[in-house]
Formats: sequence, structure tokens, C-alpha cells
Amino acid sequence: QDKDKAKADVKKSAKGIKQIKDAITAAEEEKSAAMATIFSTTGNFFRGDGKTPWDKIVLEQTERDPWIDLRGVEHNGVRGKSMQAWKDCFMLMLKTVFPNNAAEMQKFYLTLIRHSPKISVRAFLQRFTTVAGYVVELPGVIDSRDATDTTKAVA
Repeated sequence: QDKDKAKADVKKSAKGIKQIKDAITAAEEEKSAAMATIFSTTGNFFRGDGKTPWDKIVLEQTERDPWIDLRGVEHNGVRGKSMQAWKDCFMLMLKTVFPNNAAEMQKFYLTLIRHSPKISVRAFLQRFTTVAGYVVELPGVIDSRDATDTTKAVA
């Protein structure tokens, strides 16, 4: 009787494991479809001359074996389309327009800004805060081959 109960438990567990594996497979397929949509939608924002570099960057970052990250380190295996891959592709696309140290340059320029008497202090601070908020979106030295382990992101 104990053997029969143990066999029943094993069958039940095997069935549960199969359900979990099926759920994992379905979730991975859903993730792949979602990431393909994100990459495609981002590509649709670039028109004309901007579309070709985006497609090239995506191909090199997601489908090449080996692929090279932002810091110039070579990785074996195909990377695939993930959120981190998208962020790296977007940063590489920004680097086609901005210099490697754009964030540091913008932060330096912000330190030189003086309040103009033509606008109120409140309006000045609102504009300053808005511009300063975009600094973290720009490529910085941390996103380049010049970065070391001690390099910090611009905050």
C-alpha cells in the first residue's frame, strides 16, 4: 500500500513538473514576442538615415556570435533580445549622435548656468531641473571602452 501511494505521489509530482515546464516555455515565448515588439517599435521611430544604423546595431548586439558590449568586452554565444540588450542598443544608437562623454559635458555646462533676471526663480529652477533630469539618459564615460571598474555614472 505504501508503494502504491508513493507511485501515485511520483505521478502527481511528474504531472506538476510537466505543467511548470510548459508554463516556463510559454512565458519564454511570450517574453521573446514582447522583446521583438519592443525592438521593432523602437526601430519604427527611426526614419530614413536613422533606421539603418539601428538595424545594424540590433543585429550586432543580438544575433552575432561573439558580440561586443558597451565597454568593448567580447562575449561568446548569441545574446538574443532582452531588455538589457535593448538598453545597450539604445545607448549605442545615442552614441552615433552624442560623444562618449556627453553626460559629463552636460553636467559641467549645467554648473555654469546663471539665473537670468528675465525669468522668475521658480521658472528657472523648473527648467534647470528638467534639463538636469536628462543628463542620466546621455552616453557617459561609463558606457565606453574608457571606463574602468572605478568609473561612476553621472548622477
